[in-house]
Amino acid sequence: MKIPSITATLVAVVISTSAMQAQTFDFSDPTSWDITGDVGYIGNSIFLTNATSILPGDDGVVDLNFSNTDVVDSFTLEGFAILVGGDLDPDSSNNNLAFEGSAFQRTFNVPLGEKISFKWQIFTNETAATDQLFVVLTSATEMTTFLTFFGNSSDANFAGSLGFASQSGVNLFESGAFALGGDVTVTIGVIDAGMDGSVSSALQVNALTVPEPSALLLGLVSSIGFLLVRNRRARQA
Repeated sequence: MKIPSITATLVAVVISTSAMQAQTFDFSDPTSWDITGDVGYIGNSIFLTNATSILPGDDGVVDLNFSNTDVVDSFTLEGFAILVGGDLDPDSSNNNLAFEGSAFQRTFNVPLGEKISFKWQIFTNETAATDQLFVVLTSATEMTTFLTFFGNSSDANFAGSLGFASQSGVNLFESGAFALGGDVTVTIGVIDAGMDGSVSSALQVNALTVPEPSALLLGLVSSIGFLLVRNRRARQA
């Protein structure tokens, strides 16, 4: 007996069903993240600084270090972020070199064609664009690594808090779409640059969002697999 094939119909439904659920990760559980340097947690936000924990501290105040863990040098940061030496130097030709900082990291499964986003702001005592914010996106499927400097201390144009003179207000970072999807390692950090380790900045990150396939889409994909197997067996019979 020949069973009519409904594979084409189901594939058409799946292709037209592109709804994605956005999964937003909070930072209330520190064990969910790999970290290096000074990383602290306030509510659902993660804070990273380039402020030393060694007394008397940067800027003459020790409180600017959130975790009592010292920052790490640029080579340690580059290794943590799956980069090579010198990648975090904003402008090595003009001796604007990375010095020290902190970062956090996690690997996510990103659907094909989707993006990663997060909200951020910088707090600083700097008066120039020396302290840099960076994100590194490493795709295992695409075998690519993208480093982006998405902000710096010159973005802090408002009166500050948390012991810092100024802050930027909340901004949104959004990556480009991942053509193949799959596992993507996200590393976000802050660095001192220009060999300036005496004036500090902090990066706040929250609402890190990674789209994931909806339950309906996953159910349809599972149904296709079952029906393909069933249809193949029926043809063989």
